[in-house]
Amino acid sequence: MAAIKPQAAFFEQQGPDGMRLLQTLGRAAIDAGMLVIMDAKRGDIGSTSTAYANAWIGHDATFPSDALTVNPWLGIDTLGPFLTRADATFSGLFVLNRTSNDGAGDLQDQLVNGAPLYMHLASMLAPLAAVDMPSDPAAIAAAVINLVSVFIVSPDSLNKFRERLFACFERQLSYSNRRFDASPMKQQTGQLLTNNVQTHQ
Repeated sequence: MAAIKPQAAFFEQQGPDGMRLLQTLGRAAIDAGMLVIMDAKRGDIGSTSTAYANAWIGHDATFPSDALTVNPWLGIDTLGPFLTRADATFSGLFVLNRTSNDGAGDLQDQLVNGAPLYMHLASMLAPLAAVDMPSDPAAIAAAVINLVSVFIVSPDSLNKFRERLFACFERQLSYSNRRFDASPMKQQTGQLLTNNVQTHQ
């Protein structure tokens, strides 16, 4: 197994015992060489986002992980603390965009200046994924925009979405494969990320 993706809500509903179990699970998976994607979908403003980021991102976090799912729908500025923490710990972010729940279109598909709202969000996320690309791979920000989470209802919509994000996906996935060179299991996971994007083309 290359990675696990615990859904935090199912641990939270069990109270303190559930959260301790989540801590233990994340640490054990990391120690076993697996990637840990914490599916907590955190997102808030200012110091609250900073606290969430410190709690959920990085191997030294209260709930240790290699990546965290985050919700940007309160505004792009709310991603700042998560990006800062991800950069500092060489971790990843999976950012919600067009989601697959039945009611997503109530807001995400609303047309603004001729384009659905989720496409405007994609335009704002793309530069965040492509920023800060220094020559030293160890200093590259691992802000991964997750195409797998995006639910596209038609080929035309997918093509338009890819036009917005394809360049930054290609650069981030190239970085992901470099980052995982130290571990065959993690290198395999980098390839899985690449394959997941390709299956949506």
